[in-house]
Amino acid sequence: MTKAKRKIVKRPATRKNKYHARRSDDFDSDAEKDYSGILKLLKMAGEIKDYRHHPPPVLLFENPNGRDISWNIDFWVQQTDDVGYYVEVKGKPTRKLPEYYLKLRMYQAKPPAPLIVVEKVISTRFKIVIAVGCGEAGVLVKALTSLIYEK
Repeated sequence: MTKAKRKIVKRPATRKNKYHARRSDDFDSDAEKDYSGILKLLKMAGEIKDYRHHPPPVLLFENPNGRDISWNIDFWVQQTDDVGYYVEVKGKPTRKLPEYYLKLRMYQAKPPAPLIVVEKVISTRFKIVIAVGCGEAGVLVKALTSLIYEK
């Protein structure tokens, strides 16, 4: 008896996105892609100096056992006066998850830089949900115009 050869079918190596968000180009969601387009326009207009998509993770808690807790924030934005801040783009369902609130509280305890959490309202409109560490430095920014954010 001979064993029948099985045909091996390779599936495309696409990573399913957490919380069923649709991936768009190199972005984890459509909201991130739309926000990146806004940042690109702001950079071309000279409102911001530069931005980075998925900067290096922010270390929130260093565990002696080796299982550190870090947060992969969506964008790092640098203003024209060299002041920088993080931007986390959220959809409504993911903003209500317990692990998000845990990381946000840990970030609030020791913020390495200001953080703005925005939520997509419609395709090119976002609203600020949370701003951490943005007080006296006036980081809430030249970029926060009525063209981008809902009031």
